[in-house]
Amino acid sequence: MGRFESEILPTYMATSRWFAGKAREINRMKIKEILPIDVGSLSIMRILIIDVIYNEGLPETYLLPIAYGPRESIKTILDQHPQAVIAKVTLGTEEGILYDAIYDAKLQRDLLNMIAKRRRIKGVRGELIGAPRERLFSLIGSELGRIESHILKTEQNNTSIVFQDRLILKLYRRIEEGINPELEIGDMLTRRQFPNIPALVGDLQ
Repeated sequence: MGRFESEILPTYMATSRWFAGKAREINRMKIKEILPIDVGSLSIMRILIIDVIYNEGLPETYLLPIAYGPRESIKTILDQHPQAVIAKVTLGTEEGILYDAIYDAKLQRDLLNMIAKRRRIKGVRGELIGAPRERLFSLIGSELGRIESHILKTEQNNTSIVFQDRLILKLYRRIEEGINPELEIGDMLTRRQFPNIPALVGDLQ
């Protein structure tokens, strides 16, 4: 990956609100997984899993969805979310933008589709698996492919996607091996029909 791993990724991630390693000295970044996303269009989208190795202390692992598009075709995304721009890219005579794809409504809907349809995406070393719970279908009905979405502006360590007033999909930016405690507790409380938290209706792992 060359310059992308050594310059472009560190520069972008260091300015992102969800990146926890701002105060640490980065030794290098290494992409260890690439998951292809098919959004049924001309867009090129991938989910990257990136190891961040520091000069001191333990490494961290982050998840970053990326996409490429000609500048004019993604003008709305750039106007509404200028922080999404990772780098300017020239392919032949075409000037395009490499950007954080989580701000793209096509990817937002596709992530929900992956959960609802139990899709699996194979990467280089592993796979991403969607798992719905029964209540998901009563919340989205027949609107799965049309439901509107947006990013919550109060983005901190994670990024949350709101689907109308029905669902919130939390994308964990910093990821670790093993069962996510929030997912595990949410699943248990949902099965026990605990009324004081939002029900867990699906996940991606």
